[in-house]
Amino acid sequence: MLAGGVDAQVFFTRVGGFDTHANQQGEHANLMRALGGSISAFYDDLASVPTASGNAQDRVMILAWSEFGRRVQQNQNGTDHGTAGLHFALGGSVAGGLYGEQPSLTRLSGDGNPAYALDFRSVYASLVEQWFDVDAGRILPDAARMRRMKLVA
Repeated sequence: MLAGGVDAQVFFTRVGGFDTHANQQGEHANLMRALGGSISAFYDDLASVPTASGNAQDRVMILAWSEFGRRVQQNQNGTDHGTAGLHFALGGSVAGGLYGEQPSLTRLSGDGNPAYALDFRSVYASLVEQWFDVDAGRILPDAARMRRMKLVA
């Protein structure tokens, strides 16, 4: 679609199957291999899509996220839905780094969830403003209160 000139700013796809409550170790490893291979192949292909200033790797950002984290306590060879999910971004214009911190496996809420260190809406607010040049307040309630980080180089 990019090479064909489709006029869009956002493309979305999803990968299912991560809701592993049983046989999590093997299933998760397979899912991560498939996800990593797909992202790697797509990113490599972007290098062959010419743009006015180089190639599409510089004008495309891949943002991946999980809609849920996991609890620490195991149940039936897996773990239940929890908090502290993750995001990662990839692209030639992405400012590298780690934002937030790894959740503690010992500092848990009363229901066994790790505490998140960074509100996912902060990631969205930062990207809306830096990538799309749009005031995040037009899209996200309470955007003015959300932390911003430099995600775009």
